[in-house]
Amino acid sequence: MNTKRYSASRSFDFPGLPPEVDKTLAEFQATSEGTVQYPTGALLPTQGEISSVLAAQLAAKDPKQRAMLQFQTRTQLDLK
Repeated sequence: MNTKRYSASRSFDFPGLPPEVDKTLAEFQATSEGTVQYPTGALLPTQGEISSVLAAQLAAKDPKQRAMLQFQTRTQLDLK
């Protein structure tokens, strides 16, 4: 499976950002790729893996001062 997410707002009000940082999004990208094994008759998937990346660049008048945030996660599921 592959997913792509979009921002519903031009504001990136992420907890922990300093108050003086412009929280307007200049760029946003969020994607995931993964696999899931769901045997016939099972109530839940038994195995799977998903990798996600979220990247955001915040606006600033000076392009050299634009803050870039990137988060990468990888989740592995193995139910026996």
